[in-house]
Amino acid sequence: MLMPTTPEADFVFNLVRQVGNPDQAEERLREIAHTDPDWSDVLTLAGGHGIVPLLNESISEIEELVPREYAQTVQNRCRSRALKNIRYVERLHDLNDAFRENQIQVIPYKGPVVAEVAYGSISRRWFSDLDFLVIEEDPLDAHGVLQDQGYKQTEFAGIPPSQLVNGSIFQWEGEFHFLNERDAIPIDLRHQFVGKYRNGEGLFSDLWERRTSVSLAGESVPALSPEDRVVLLLAHGTKHGWCRLSWVCDVALLLQQDVQWNDIIDRAAQYGWKTAALLGIAVAAELAEIDVPRSVRRQISADPRANIGSAILCALFSADPTGDRLDLDPLTIILLLNNTPRDSLREAFNKAVSPWPSDYQWISLPQKLYPLYYLVRPLRILLHKIKK
Repeated sequence: MLMPTTPEADFVFNLVRQVGNPDQAEERLREIAHTDPDWSDVLTLAGGHGIVPLLNESISEIEELVPREYAQTVQNRCRSRALKNIRYVERLHDLNDAFRENQIQVIPYKGPVVAEVAYGSISRRWFSDLDFLVIEEDPLDAHGVLQDQGYKQTEFAGIPPSQLVNGSIFQWEGEFHFLNERDAIPIDLRHQFVGKYRNGEGLFSDLWERRTSVSLAGESVPALSPEDRVVLLLAHGTKHGWCRLSWVCDVALLLQQDVQWNDIIDRAAQYGWKTAALLGIAVAAELAEIDVPRSVRRQISADPRANIGSAILCALFSADPTGDRLDLDPLTIILLLNNTPRDSLREAFNKAVSPWPSDYQWISLPQKLYPLYYLVRPLRILLHKIKK
């Protein structure tokens, strides 16, 4: 069991622990509340992890132990965010209609969909953008639809989208980022996944074939199958070192639903994410105290990267409850999101020498001079070191 170093961190981590062990977690929350912790620190930490709605629900159960002004602050923040979430869902429906009218195959897969499926309500989970998966053949068409809707690409804006999609010297993870200044709702459009040397062939077509649907605010939208949803969230969480407790809660809640564990592990293995999936399950089991089938626990124990990696991440969480030390991308991509150690070495070399978005932002060269970025990158790094 994780042992946070402060009562405020202990309180926040027990909000997550409620997912799998509600009785003991609620007892511990009450014990901590009796010690009069710094409630503003509790709110700050819960806010950083995106789990203020869980905090709001918990303090409503022990309201006699919580200062009234603090409880009111938490309630007001949740109401404000719930209204914002409604705007995001409205925008999701607008964009989904636009994609459908243009016969573009997209699946919204995080944010509001996870809130509805895992928590039962879009008000119980915070999100800050809308994420769409787009089938491999359609990313440029989907890009055009968003531009028609008034959205502007916020990264690599000077590079033709077709060049990024069809192959570029830059470190690009297959995801376009958009923003519409009118509503300030960020949109992420993904058509590739990280792990450059893993086996991802056929992934998007498989996801599309297995898709289901989810009702959001009374309207149906395409959704991943329950097992596919868990697999993608496990890969995403491991990429970022599980630095946000909301991601742990998402996976823990979904794994407690009617999902096929064997399918989750098999599909993760098929697409080169087995270690990433096992590590994520191990983290969820430790922090949320969910039950994990014995066969899956055996696979975690047999995978040194998953077993040791999850222990390291939980130890880092004990030392730094904010989770800031846990976002180890791109190290997590190199070590955990490729098929073999040899592929990890190839990924490491690619990450080291290929130009990054920051190189393009530092100096914008015309397309015919793009190869010069292989020189720009070490020069920029050198000047940065000298300046420091």
